[in-house]
Amino acid sequence: MRVEIDLPLLLPHVEEIRQRLLAQVNGETRKVVFTAPGLDAAGLQLIIALQKEFPHVAVEVAPEGPGGIFRNLLAGEVRPDV
Repeated sequence: MRVEIDLPLLLPHVEEIRQRLLAQVNGETRKVVFTAPGLDAAGLQLIIALQKEFPHVAVEVAPEGPGGIFRNLLAGEVRPDV
């Protein structure tokens, strides 16, 4: 089973997203997909917090929208320029 989060990944929505996940994430949910129009620093922090709170659930960020650098950070693919 998968849960889709389609709210903007902005700070005002963090608690609403968390409450939705707490209501839906159970033994059957294996993936949470963020399909928001964009990904920002608040969203990245939320995803990291969710991975800690729900370690058995995979988190996926949909490819559409801006926020490629945050997607890369989440995947651990960004290297600082030296």
